[in-house]
Amino acid sequence: MPVQSEAITQALVQELLAKGIAAARAGQRKSARRYLSQVITLDPTNEKGWLWLSGVVDDYPLMLSCLNRVLALNPHNPRAQAGAKWVRARIAIQAHTGLRWVRGRPRPAADVFAGKLPPWIGEQLPAPAAPAKRPARSRRWSWVALLIALMALLIFLILTTTYPAEAAAWLPFLATPTPTIGQRTTALFAEFEKAWEARDWEGALGYLAEIESLDADHPKLREGQWATHLFWGQGLAAEGYLDEALPHFELALQFMPDEPIAHWEQTITAHYLAGEECHGAGDWAGAVEHLSVVYGMDRDFHDVQPMLADAYYQLARQLHEAGQLQEAQLAYERTLEIVPDDAQAQDGLAEVVALLTPPTPTPTPTPLPSAQSGKRIEVNLTEQHLYVWEGDQLIYDWVCSTGGYGSPTVPGNYRVLDKIPNAYASTWDLQMPYWLGIYYAGNLENGIHALPILSNGQRLWEGYLGQRVSYGCVILSTEAARTLYHWAEIGTPVIIHY
Repeated sequence: MPVQSEAITQALVQELLAKGIAAARAGQRKSARRYLSQVITLDPTNEKGWLWLSGVVDDYPLMLSCLNRVLALNPHNPRAQAGAKWVRARIAIQAHTGLRWVRGRPRPAADVFAGKLPPWIGEQLPAPAAPAKRPARSRRWSWVALLIALMALLIFLILTTTYPAEAAAWLPFLATPTPTIGQRTTALFAEFEKAWEARDWEGALGYLAEIESLDADHPKLREGQWATHLFWGQGLAAEGYLDEALPHFELALQFMPDEPIAHWEQTITAHYLAGEECHGAGDWAGAVEHLSVVYGMDRDFHDVQPMLADAYYQLARQLHEAGQLQEAQLAYERTLEIVPDDAQAQDGLAEVVALLTPPTPTPTPTPLPSAQSGKRIEVNLTEQHLYVWEGDQLIYDWVCSTGGYGSPTVPGNYRVLDKIPNAYASTWDLQMPYWLGIYYAGNLENGIHALPILSNGQRLWEGYLGQRVSYGCVILSTEAARTLYHWAEIGTPVIIHY
């Protein structure tokens, strides 16, 4: 499903596959079919999904079709080879004994496993039973039965010709009975399944509408409507028609409001379309609001990354020109979090920072905050936590990462020496957002900052907060580092201890 990142798609496929296998092993064949059908729709090359689906469908030709898909993907799959041989033998036996599908009557169930998994999945494959030979006496009686039927037909024709009025009275008893509602819905579901396999979503919905007109409370109706709209919407989204896909996701949620896949698709698509519209109209704040939701759900969703970065930059310029410098600074910083090498955003940020902190005419020592403010930062190396205090009140408590065992963070009592919106470490070619310098180790300064950013845009140590991994600095999440950066002052005490 191209609208999602490959990682999200594969995670979803694995989750659905695990649920389908668990349901099959528990004997919940209907649930297993639902999960496994979603697996092969999201990933048509999933060999395991096709194999397990072959074991939970209730029709020999469908079993064989699934097994043939496995063999098309892997001709040497021993279970699929054995299963296909076994099913073909059962189809031959069924044809030999005269079992046929009669429209309007129930289909003979192919589920011959008494609630167990099929032989090619759950146990040793039994040898297929040979077709029973018809005794010679049986063939003789077949000819007798045929002769009697012909004689009865001849007598009926004579009667209808000689006594037409009396024969007409018997015709209603000879007429084909009208199918029941259950028989008609069964036949319509068979047609629906054919349309589904052909990905004829419009045709599939037409059959479901006919079923609803006959039996609005049919147990399979809502599930069929949900799945058809969901997969139709995913197909449109994959081709880039998001405005056409969104109504299908919304309809899928009407039929199954708590279903997570449709909810995810509807949410990300709706916010993307709203953000795209705001971006085109120059509503930068609105674009940021909607596209940030999309970016948080899937950074690779269509072109959300460059569009969100541009929306933040345009918003920053708008705020900058309006004299709202602090708000502009935040918007520039958000732009650089998405595209760290954007030269225009870097220049804009530097200009705003210079306006907010103009140089003094003569160099003077930076005054330390008064003791009455009570501000202090505490880093516990044992707990890998950073605490922020104002007097006796703890106002923030964040997980952090300190120096590794080869370059440990040094305990001691320090103060914030300097603040840089986005410092650069040439030794390791790293961007260090929201830098607070605290002490020198040789000719290098260690400090507190957000997860560092490599030259390729990747965030170093992402997912490792709480472990000792840094080169000596104290590392926070981006949100925590941003909050601390704007709270702390030059001179704020920093206590590091075990």
